[in-house]
Amino acid sequence: MSSASTTSKRSTGGCATVFLIGFLVVWMISSVAIVVGSIRTYLQMREEYRLLASNNRSTSAEIINVWEDSDGENITYYISYRYEAPKNGAEIAFVGQEKLTKKEYQRYLREDAVLVRYYPPDPQIHRLEEFFRPPSLLWPILSFLFPVFGVGIIAVLFATVRASRQSARSTPPDLNVEPLVDLTSSDLFYQATRNGFSCPVCHRPFSEGLLSCPHRASNTCPYIEDALSIQPMRNFGLGAAIFGALLIASALTLFTPALQCLVPLGIVLFLFGLVLSLAYSAGLADPRTGQRWLIYRIFRWTLYESASGPAAAIPPVRAAGGLRRLPPSLAVLAESEHSAAILHRCLMLLAAEGQLEILFAPQRSSTIFSGEKIGIQFYLRLPDPPSITPQIDGALERQVLEFVRGESKKTEVFVRGKQISRMRDNPYLFSLKDLTALLFGAASSRPEGALVNGLVGRDAAQRGLGQMQGAVFKTFTPDEAGMRSAKLQNEEDRRVIEAYRLENPDIAAAFEAACVQAVKAMESSD
Repeated sequence: MSSASTTSKRSTGGCATVFLIGFLVVWMISSVAIVVGSIRTYLQMREEYRLLASNNRSTSAEIINVWEDSDGENITYYISYRYEAPKNGAEIAFVGQEKLTKKEYQRYLREDAVLVRYYPPDPQIHRLEEFFRPPSLLWPILSFLFPVFGVGIIAVLFATVRASRQSARSTPPDLNVEPLVDLTSSDLFYQATRNGFSCPVCHRPFSEGLLSCPHRASNTCPYIEDALSIQPMRNFGLGAAIFGALLIASALTLFTPALQCLVPLGIVLFLFGLVLSLAYSAGLADPRTGQRWLIYRIFRWTLYESASGPAAAIPPVRAAGGLRRLPPSLAVLAESEHSAAILHRCLMLLAAEGQLEILFAPQRSSTIFSGEKIGIQFYLRLPDPPSITPQIDGALERQVLEFVRGESKKTEVFVRGKQISRMRDNPYLFSLKDLTALLFGAASSRPEGALVNGLVGRDAAQRGLGQMQGAVFKTFTPDEAGMRSAKLQNEEDRRVIEAYRLENPDIAAAFEAACVQAVKAMESSD
């Protein structure tokens, strides 16, 4: 979601929150059960070994059977035997069974008897002579890896949330943008949300009451059922439930150690998919304005609800006419090489030249875990009617207009590029974050330098503003003499930006912050 919510990190989807919490709960419960079971088994085997070590007798046991058991992939070998020992003054026959290795199995096939040690007070406590050794602590120790893994995930999540909150409270360094501001108390946000979360015809607030509105029966309601957003979640839930059920069935049927470890994951996937596929979900949308309302609920609990207001175009400040020396994406290199600054300057000057329209819409979402969060979304589209101003020359500018021209006409759930596929923030509008995903193609370890060391840097090098250096990882190095023209053009572009900031301070700060967040969202976890 391309949100400029300025006091906190953008909210995580409710379904993702439910899945993560459910996974951790089931994982920790299963981990505790595995640890308790392994420790209990070890203590029992250790006690039996202690008894046999303190008092034992040896006897010969008749081999009853030696066989193998196959599940199609793995073969397990067994031996069963019978021995006699005195108990309560009488000779009683006892039967035992053990697992074997393949080498032991082949050896016992040629033998008729095996030596057994038993505990005289209770002859049922016994061990094959060959297996009489202290029990291993390896499995009890390894079983602790399961809860440690779960605790590690929880610790990483807490650290990530804490770091993101600290980052949200601080000013982004060296990005040439204003500090993030709280738009929720501004007049801009009040005007945008005053009627943004209600129907313009019946004036009902976004809620389930709109589903039974009489205007829908008379075809005067502007909203249609938003199946574009609902159906993919149901399909994903059905797929997750089926895959989880297959994991559980495979583990219970084949019962191999590798598959047994996947049982908790199978349970989580099955329950999560069941919730998604069977939970009540509904949605309405106005494709013309981008207004949307969605709800996911199970029983009486609302897992996730969101409402988007109508998208309105930001009135741009027109740039002064005249011959440009350089496109804005290259002129800004005299001021900053950060991807957020380059993207922001490119979009703002395209809007000032009449080549692009920047839209904003209020966004409200709530989950049962994080509560309600509000913010601003930004979208992009071509002006209607199209501008007669000549297109700004520049590799990034041409790429941006190509993406906006192609994607803003689509009504789809996913935006797909050469190296990326992600859900669109709004199926009916092309968002700032959708554009950033297509420009970057995939997550980057250093997204702040991705543009200057890629598309923009190559364009600048071809125009004599610097050189691309490096054999494998290319980096742009500016040329002092070549950047003189960039400085002159950048001063003219800065006057356009400053004029816009003076006329629309709230929305200007919000859009700059949205560019920073969109670039930051492309950062990979490695």
